[in-house]
Amino acid sequence: MYRDGSGHAGTQSVSQAGISQTAIKGLTEYNERCDSAGSGCPPYFCCEIVMSEPVPTESKPTESQHALQGEIAGLIVTALNLELSPDDIQPDAPLYGEGLGLDSIDILEVALVVSKQFGFSLRADSADNTRIFSSLAELTRHVAANRTK
Repeated sequence: MYRDGSGHAGTQSVSQAGISQTAIKGLTEYNERCDSAGSGCPPYFCCEIVMSEPVPTESKPTESQHALQGEIAGLIVTALNLELSPDDIQPDAPLYGEGLGLDSIDILEVALVVSKQFGFSLRADSADNTRIFSSLAELTRHVAANRTK
């Protein structure tokens, strides 16, 4: 839960509220210190997030993110032998089903190619896969955050 600058409470998830994982890590550490200090305050009270102004959940990609997105689009086109240009893949269009029209086998192929190219593992049993593969933009954000090469 969070409270915006006008005092209104919200129950959006942290990603919907635009709160970074770094901020969440800091809040978790604060909450653990609060609990261990024996203050008696419940965790939800210690970790209330107050935002002075709305945080946008979508931001315009930087030049490097745009280049990475183009590289990933190229990998998708090449790996799946698609008859379109990487520039034809809309960043926010769904990859699976509607949009680009990929099926589960295509997504597995993309996961293998992306994992190999960027040096990290995309696990088939990850609960985040629906989000990660929801669009080219989401896949790009995930790769940018997890790549090792």
